[in-house]
Amino acid sequence: MTYRRDLFTGTPLSESGDRADPVPKGRVYLALALLIPLFTFSVAACADASRAKPAPVRARAHAPDAKVSGSPAPDRASGAYRTKEVYVAELGTSLSVFPSVFAPHRVNQPFRQFLLAADLSWAKEVLEVGTGSGVLSFIILRRGAGQVVATDVNEVAIRNATSNAERLGYGGRFEARLVPLDHPEAFAVIAPSERFDLIVSNPPWYDGTPRTMKERAVYDEGYGLLRSLLGGLRNHLKPGGRAWLEYSGYAARAVIAQEAPRYALAQRTLLENGSYAIIELRER
Repeated sequence: MTYRRDLFTGTPLSESGDRADPVPKGRVYLALALLIPLFTFSVAACADASRAKPAPVRARAHAPDAKVSGSPAPDRASGAYRTKEVYVAELGTSLSVFPSVFAPHRVNQPFRQFLLAADLSWAKEVLEVGTGSGVLSFIILRRGAGQVVATDVNEVAIRNATSNAERLGYGGRFEARLVPLDHPEAFAVIAPSERFDLIVSNPPWYDGTPRTMKERAVYDEGYGLLRSLLGGLRNHLKPGGRAWLEYSGYAARAVIAQEAPRYALAQRTLLENGSYAIIELRER
């Protein structure tokens, strides 16, 4: 004789379906007591799920270090660019900083304070190399300079600085120019005939390969930007003009000390604190 098994108890059944061995009724009642609540709970959960509303989908913010050079991502709800506001004491107001743009930082504060303390009414034409949010240009304009041309390889920075200039009322005295990534030299978008009373820059401090657009504000591979800046100063400074460069790092300063005589440039340190320095360069 062959046996099958009872579904609840596992007890062998005969071909007729009768149990081969009697089973206490208590086991059957226990099995039913456990399964009926589970079945009831499953039915109720399915009913609740069918009535539940789907959770709203939220727009994702643009990644600050995105490897793109386009505009910052718009907020899908409002259509406005997602930015952050950074208060700049030297301007007495806040600047908008778009994604991928290097924000004004306390490390750069000595240069901002240096510019704020200077009378720049003599600087009719100024060039800033690597403007970012435009903070240095705006301090320079505030201190009496006439016109500023500002450059950057980051398209978002160009839009950012232009927007800040309009908001601060400097739109008519500030021009931002985009430097192509395949020709990132200091004077790539400056005409051969253009001359300036003052050229300022807070260029990348470290020798390295940038992986993102934001890192281009930190790393200058082989100090190529610095070398192109030094090489073009004599061609773009007016007689008696000067360049002010901010650097923190002995390696970059060593490049300046080595290359400046090669281009007949006189250098002197205007402010120094350890590896940090503001360096002035003039034609000999």
